[in-house]
Amino acid sequence: MQPGTAPAPWGPTPPSSWSGYGVWHDGDLLVVAQGARLPTHMCVKCGSVAGGSPERKTLRWHEPWIALLVLLSPLIYVIVAIAASKSIRIAFGLCAACRARHLTKLYVGLGFIAATVLCVALDIAVVRIGLVALAGTVLLLVGVVWLVVARLLVPTRIDDRYATIRGCAPAFRTLFPPAVPPRPAPLAHGQPPYPGAAYPQPGQPDPYEQRLDDELRRLG
Repeated sequence: MQPGTAPAPWGPTPPSSWSGYGVWHDGDLLVVAQGARLPTHMCVKCGSVAGGSPERKTLRWHEPWIALLVLLSPLIYVIVAIAASKSIRIAFGLCAACRARHLTKLYVGLGFIAATVLCVALDIAVVRIGLVALAGTVLLLVGVVWLVVARLLVPTRIDDRYATIRGCAPAFRTLFPPAVPPRPAPLAHGQPPYPGAAYPQPGQPDPYEQRLDDELRRLG
């Protein structure tokens, strides 16, 4: 395998018009290699048939401890977060209902933020007692919460090779093979747990565990 290329997933590639290469599911997470393509015919949020143009998003992620810098200075936090963040560009499908819910949450959040600006401007120009500005601060916090809730997909980690993403529907995740397959149970006493394998002798490493470790290293 050439450096910088995504390893082939375990199991067959999903039969479809997209490549399916470099995408796995890991519990409630989706593991996506940089440059991999997702299907756009299925809604990523509910698993129904998608409609309209695919959504194209750039997901960004940075180490959680960087958020502590906001206590020191919001400006320093923004600068460090931009410099240290990793990103992945993906396209995915949405059905009409999920798209409408997303836009509603987005517009409500932007509306609260616009109301914040109006309250601050009103307090500076007319009231000048700080109460309207305080109300604007509350509206700002509510708006930020709505914008966070409006996010379609949430990255839990992104590096130079892979991104782990939360928020995909179970039906969408199961289009792809598992990142690390579960260990199959032995068929009977003395038979190997998977075809072509033999139980390790005492003191010898388990070949299945070795394969598992190799896959985890490739995903890491």
